[in-house]
Amino acid sequence: MLSDVVGSVVDITAEIAEVDNQSILSDCRQSEVVEARMIAVKILSDMGYSPQRLSKYFHKSEQGIRVILSAYYDRQNGNPLFLRMEKEIRNKLSIK
Repeated sequence: MLSDVVGSVVDITAEIAEVDNQSILSDCRQSEVVEARMIAVKILSDMGYSPQRLSKYFHKSEQGIRVILSAYYDRQNGNPLFLRMEKEIRNKLSIK
């Protein structure tokens, strides 16, 4: 069961990334879904959600969440579309 905050972040991320919100929470490995998942996890982490808590929502291990967070910066560098998508999601959520 998703909390309201997590559900909102996932839904808005799915809308802007143009992917299914359930695929963000699944093990789907399509690049657009992986990027959307990374952005959602990063935003929630920035909001104070711990890897332990995020692991329950995203059905991953705590280590899996940490891997997503560490790979986030590699994916972000040199990818203007990724950065634009994250900015748009944060703006829609009204967070920086």
